[in-house]
Amino acid sequence: MLQYALVLLAGLLVKLSDEKKKLFLGISCGLLIAFLSAFDSLIASVFLPVLLANLAAGKIDSREHWTTFFVAMLSVFFLKTQLPVVSVLFFAAAYGDEFLKFKLPIARPLLPLGALAASLFLQDFSFFAVVVLFDLGYVAAERVANSAFGARITSF
Repeated sequence: MLQYALVLLAGLLVKLSDEKKKLFLGISCGLLIAFLSAFDSLIASVFLPVLLANLAAGKIDSREHWTTFFVAMLSVFFLKTQLPVVSVLFFAAAYGDEFLKFKLPIARPLLPLGALAASLFLQDFSFFAVVVLFDLGYVAAERVANSAFGARITSF
């Protein structure tokens, strides 16, 4: 159950690092993604393909993004994390979302739909839960980033 709270925190950290442009947030996010991926292959099968899809789509475009990416990937490489075949679905969905976002009013529809499809097919709703919780953390960070609390946590 703790891993799901950490997935929510990962979503929060990704958005805060993007909004506040603080290197320590990128490092923290990369370490958290690596930790979750190393100890939970289901989470790894979602997070790592999404990171690679963001790289392929040119979305890793700041110092904080690159830090998150390299910390997560290096950690995963050294820990020899293996990904199941379902990871291909998450890569394709995340990559496709980057090109649909300019054409649809809904942000990132393919990744949640892919996670729901994987959950239904594999009879494990953890895939869908990981995507939804990450997105909830990401959306919550938009509010936190502009609050007094957001200013305090990123002031050092």
